[in-house]
Amino acid sequence: MAVDQCETEEGTNVNALAVDDEVLKQFWDLASIDEEIRQKAVETLAERVVKDQLSYTAHDGKPALNGGASDGDAAADKLAACSPLAIYTLKRLVRGLASGRQGARQGFALAVTTIVEHAPAVSAAVVLDLLQSNLPVSASMKGSDATANLLAHVFGCGALVRGGAVQDPAAAGAVTTMLLAAAARKTFLREVATEVLLEMADLLDEQGVLQEVLRTNEALRSLLHQKAEAATPEALLLAVRLWPVIPQELLEAIPLLPPLKRPLTLGATGGGGLGTEAY
Repeated sequence: MAVDQCETEEGTNVNALAVDDEVLKQFWDLASIDEEIRQKAVETLAERVVKDQLSYTAHDGKPALNGGASDGDAAADKLAACSPLAIYTLKRLVRGLASGRQGARQGFALAVTTIVEHAPAVSAAVVLDLLQSNLPVSASMKGSDATANLLAHVFGCGALVRGGAVQDPAAAGAVTTMLLAAAARKTFLREVATEVLLEMADLLDEQGVLQEVLRTNEALRSLLHQKAEAATPEALLLAVRLWPVIPQELLEAIPLLPPLKRPLTLGATGGGGLGTEAY
């Protein structure tokens, strides 16, 4: 039987034999159909990993890396800020997002959310690179393998957004690209991918990040630039909800919206998010 193994930047291997039984048990419980068991497993695993990561950062680790998806650097460079236990755990969690076993996706996604929320060194870049390298999606992939990996991408992006790890234009752009690629590949993923994008938009609408993504992300601009007769309901929903923050110079090129100045100022709804009361 092959031993589950991860390699750190120094070349040392971290495998299941080096991780204590308490930690290993949590990976099984994360997939439980029982929500209480999953929740307990998340709490136990995250506490161990976060404590280990904070200690590693304070004494041995390198400064946290920022940014979005891989920009050509080796994956090891982006893992440099993570402890060996964190690397091992993250790789198992990412692979678990592709599992259809019982409550695996819910449990593994919540674990990712909790870890990135409490361990700043575990950046969005790290998780996105692991998703791409461990669960690639190619044009030639078909059937259940492609579906499982695309679902993992959506769940992984959702975990990053809810964990507060998507804070800068590079990370937001990488998440946007990954979500829209999943939505384009599988029709049934359009709605949930859009919901994650809108959740991210609500969290970032006052930070100037969305405007940068709207200006530079080709996947999002292509979606919004569709003619009305060819657009999906999700594209229209995104256009309407993002309307308040779309830069004026871009608005005239979006056929789904009238070329008017944004209908709402940020925060006008009093709800702290992108509102639709004016529509």
